[in-house]
Amino acid sequence: MRPGGDGFGPCSDKFHKWHNGGGTLHESASIDSSAVVEIGAVVHSKAVVGANVHIGSGTIIGPSVIIGHSTKIGYNVALSNCQVGELCVVHNGVCIGQDGKAVDLILLAFHTFIYFNKEKNSYHLLTT
Repeated sequence: MRPGGDGFGPCSDKFHKWHNGGGTLHESASIDSSAVVEIGAVVHSKAVVGANVHIGSGTIIGPSVIIGHSTKIGYNVALSNCQVGELCVVHNGVCIGQDGKAVDLILLAFHTFIYFNKEKNSYHLLTT
C-alpha cells in the first residue's frame, strides 16, 4: 500500500480515488463527472467512460477501453481491448476482450464471453 493509500486499487501515484462511488482511476483516464465507479473497481490508463455510466465493484476497465453513455457494467467484469456502446448492460462476471466490440443496445448475460476468432475473422459468444 502506498503511503496515505486506502488499500484499494493499484499502488501507483498515477491512480486516484474517484469522487463518485470510491473506485480507482488512472490520471490519464477520461471519465464523465456523472459516472459512478464503485469502490473496488479500477479504470486504467486512457480509458474513456461516458455520462451516466455505472461501474460495479470489482470491475476492471482495461487501458484504452471506451464505454458509451448510460451503460451499466456489473460487478467483477473484465473489459480489455474493446469498446462498449451506449445504453448497454454488461452483467456480473462477464469478460470482454481481445479486439471485442459491443454495439449499442445489447444485453450480455452472466458468464458470457465475447471473443474474436482470427481464423474465421468474426466474433463469437460463449456462455458457461
